[in-house]
Amino acid sequence: MRGIIAASVTPRRAGESGCDLGALLEIVDFLCTAGVDGTLLFGSTGEFPVFDADDRARALSLAVKRSRCPIYANVSHATLEAAILLGEEAAECGAAGVLVMPPIYFRYDQESVREYMLRFLEAVGRWTPVYLYNIPLFTTAMEAATVSQLLAQGFSGIKDSSGDWDLLQEILASPAARGKSILTGSETLYQRARLAGALGAHHRADPLGVVPRHARSYLNPPAVSVPLRRERGTSTGASGTSARGRRDGQNPSSLHSSR
Repeated sequence: MRGIIAASVTPRRAGESGCDLGALLEIVDFLCTAGVDGTLLFGSTGEFPVFDADDRARALSLAVKRSRCPIYANVSHATLEAAILLGEEAAECGAAGVLVMPPIYFRYDQESVREYMLRFLEAVGRWTPVYLYNIPLFTTAMEAATVSQLLAQGFSGIKDSSGDWDLLQEILASPAARGKSILTGSETLYQRARLAGALGAHHRADPLGVVPRHARSYLNPPAVSVPLRRERGTSTGASGTSARGRRDGQNPSSLHSSR
């Protein structure tokens, strides 16, 4: 998981509680056209708690079949059993990966969070990549030590929407983060996160698709031509091209955005 990942809204018809599937597929089409590297369904922007598990699974299956870019699914739930079921269904329909946060609503200690996450990974991780989803606004915050332990035990990466720069730096500095997808969900941290080695950014999808396009341009700037300095007494040299350095060896289009 890398690049600009758009966190999609989940449309509903007026007076109805279920997902408007036709409208959702149009959004998926539009985001792919806008040039995103993937789309996240049923994240916080997608208001996942208001949709039942069957509705989420059906919408995800149709979106995966329709989309021309990778589809990721937030499969978080208030119970472990429901989260596992959603994760298995996401894997079965071909989602590119799943995100899971600590169980919503109640607050838990870090040991309980680790146990919950490892049980989920054991059940779902054999079928699809599993990413941690840290968003303290809505559930238990994951500490850097917890994240590092879970990355070392098999999680493929993390989407950190805490907005805590110190936390993100600590995660990036951990040996367990090497080779993992460390992504920020905070718009204010995009540039610093990329320069520090993050591979992506999640971005909330705006109605016109303008923000994902601008985010891609911002995170993957074009090469800039810079004239070479001509030393006195030497022949005229040609101008050279200087591109922004890539400290992690990856294409700098790898930053992912959304809450």
